[in-house]
Amino acid sequence: MTTDSPAAFFAQPSNPRQRRYEVLRAFFLEGLTAEAVARRFGYAVGSVYAITRDFRRLDDPAAFFFRPPDAPGRPPSQPPDELRQRVIELRKANLSAPDIKARLDAQSGHAPSLRMIGNILAEEGFARLPRRTRAERAASASPRLRAPESVLLDPQASEEFQSERAAGLLCLLPWLRHYGLDSAIEQAGYPGTSCLPALQSVLAFVALKLSDVRRYSADDLWCMDRGPGLFAGLNVLPKTASLSSYADRTTRAMHQRLLGALADVWSARGLLGDSANLDFTTLPHWGDDATLEQHWSGTRGRSLVSLSAALAQDPDSGLLLHSDAAIRSASKHEAVLEFLDFSRRHGSQLRYLVFDSRFTTYAQLARLDREDIRFVTVRRRGQALVEKARALPKDSLRSVRVPAAKGTRLVSAYEETVPLRGFGEIRQITILRGSQRRPVLLITNDFDSSLSAILRRYARRWLVEQSISDQLAFFHLNRLPTSMVIKVDFDLTMTVLAYNLLRLLARDLPPGYQRLAPRSLYERLLCNGADIALSPGRCTVSLKKKRDLPALLEALQAIGTPAIPWLGNREIVFQGASRS
Repeated sequence: MTTDSPAAFFAQPSNPRQRRYEVLRAFFLEGLTAEAVARRFGYAVGSVYAITRDFRRLDDPAAFFFRPPDAPGRPPSQPPDELRQRVIELRKANLSAPDIKARLDAQSGHAPSLRMIGNILAEEGFARLPRRTRAERAASASPRLRAPESVLLDPQASEEFQSERAAGLLCLLPWLRHYGLDSAIEQAGYPGTSCLPALQSVLAFVALKLSDVRRYSADDLWCMDRGPGLFAGLNVLPKTASLSSYADRTTRAMHQRLLGALADVWSARGLLGDSANLDFTTLPHWGDDATLEQHWSGTRGRSLVSLSAALAQDPDSGLLLHSDAAIRSASKHEAVLEFLDFSRRHGSQLRYLVFDSRFTTYAQLARLDREDIRFVTVRRRGQALVEKARALPKDSLRSVRVPAAKGTRLVSAYEETVPLRGFGEIRQITILRGSQRRPVLLITNDFDSSLSAILRRYARRWLVEQSISDQLAFFHLNRLPTSMVIKVDFDLTMTVLAYNLLRLLARDLPPGYQRLAPRSLYERLLCNGADIALSPGRCTVSLKKKRDLPALLEALQAIGTPAIPWLGNREIVFQGASRS
């Protein structure tokens, strides 16, 4: 209130009931005439007489103008009649108050307190239950609900259900089918059972990878949602025991066949350029295991008991081309040649490699040069090379603008030809990034490209480092469940498949979405619920309202909605729901 508000509240009443009170007070207490009261409060004379007439007819005038005070203390809560009746029925079935509460919490949704249940039983005259034996307790316990068994979808079934969070995964099915990734999975020769074929088994893992599931056994909420199961062509996903044991039946040859089949798809679709970025990543194992080696972890700045994995990425499309978790310290330098052989087997016109200094040796660089493979890598920097680089005269440096994570940045560079032991003459580029930071020394056998072109090519290598960071964060590769290399290799291969599926989606989204990390794509587009209706030949997915849903629906319309064989040859149709 302002300073004059208290007086104005009484002098100029605005509430209709307050104005009637002031009219009656002026008429009966102050003795004003009806004409005077009408002039003061803006009423007609007849209205003043009507107000006084109605007041005389009230049985309790105070209750008409003033609300009675609330009773002190908390008002007693009265249980609904249906709840009271349900409690009585359960007590007659020889259930105790805690058992009654557990049954009501699970079935009715009322969630009453133990005090309320006790009050109801006392009011109805029920005595305390006598001590029961274990057999009597088991007989009166709540029936156990049997979890549904994972089975293939019935092509002729018709049903409607909801998915709370994982329905957005179904939006990836058109890309999975359009690029023939289901055929690539079948070519890999992964094992299956009489109930679950290989395709459905692998897609179950991909669904969990795309759902940001941290551990299959630590958080099993995914088994309560039918969305991931529908993604794999099942009613629900297999249980934890089945998922945990599946990798024991896979082999390294299966993983390599899948990666090779995917490489064939990328090559046939024209998604690959003539360049590849390579890098190592350390996958730590949190436990004691004598079979594992110590590897340096750049993110933690120390050596860890871990596995070392190699990854290769196409810088143009952002697709991961190859992965290998079976890297040993003694054979690390051969990883680049193994990837080169892999790419040649699958029709890639690979001409340029960009990788880190620890990826191979100078002798292997000479072999790449003999095979007419251009490369850019980082030279290992001793203290003498660092001091020589910092002593370069400023007038000999060139300023070059290179791409960065956000926009571009300006670096100072100096190039020269130097001898390299075991190789010969090589082109060396020194990059200075401030007086307090160690200079970067690039070496390359590319004498034809300009300085700026080489720096831009090397700057794009940061893409593979970013993708590795994304995988560690979103796909949880930094939390190995086992030290068995074959299981980790399977986990890494499934990650590559899931990551590439997200990249294919991002390529067809508007420009603002194409550089989003996997977690951002998941949270903004795929983490969504839907009403799903299955009928013979059709699957309708009504996605809940979301800010970025129009961009996703536009991309789905552009790629088309084909029939999905593992959904019973149903055509999948996406639309926006009328609710959020």
